[in-house]
Amino acid sequence: MLYIQSRANMTLGVIEEFYNDTHQMILSSGVSSYTFTVAKNIEDSQYLVEGNYVIITDDQGLGWKFTIMNTTQT
Repeated sequence: MLYIQSRANMTLGVIEEFYNDTHQMILSSGVSSYTFTVAKNIEDSQYLVEGNYVIITDDQGLGWKFTIMNTTQT
């Protein structure tokens, strides 16, 4: 599940249907990124805008919070 939060840390929506997700970590610099694809017709996808946050839980049960830096629509 993807949780979407505003800059004020208020939960705006939850997306369960996403695919092509990749969590990449560069240990030498401490940088982590997360990319994924979601259909535009998913109601809460409207909140996937620059500046909001996406929160995920990885396979080990650890939570990760990412700032949405850019989006691409096709």
